[in-house]
Amino acid sequence: MRIALALLALVFIAFPGCDSGTGDNTPATGTVTLKKDDGVDFHTGALQDPGNYKNSDLFTASNGSALQLLTGGDSPTDNRPVNWFLGNGGVHRTFASLAEIPDEPPTEDMTASLIKAKTGNGFILMTHKGALVRGRVTLADADTVTLEFEPYVPAN
Repeated sequence: MRIALALLALVFIAFPGCDSGTGDNTPATGTVTLKKDDGVDFHTGALQDPGNYKNSDLFTASNGSALQLLTGGDSPTDNRPVNWFLGNGGVHRTFASLAEIPDEPPTEDMTASLIKAKTGNGFILMTHKGALVRGRVTLADADTVTLEFEPYVPAN
């Protein structure tokens, strides 16, 4: 009996945990409202409080009169790719719906944060599991950012 319990303990040590997702690599669909220093795991849709580069696919930081949006990554300065959709003059484009967001996934060099989140900003980002998520800011002010999101499916 002791040997069986010891072996069971070794299994839990060797495999310390698994996510609460569906078991595949498909991100969730939903909405989430983030406050300063919150984040979101797009595979589970779970709010991370506090959110940071280690536990979140996207997290917030205060930036004066707005919240900044940053992607997670291996370190605070090594973020995962995200396309924030720049328009003319480097101004971030806004979209009225998820369907309006272009079919343009990020490249490896697209890792910049969104300095001041604004209602309508859209994105496609790479999650911690390597999947892509399409999202849009549905409401943004100095204290909160509400996002709608879904798995990214390329148009073909």
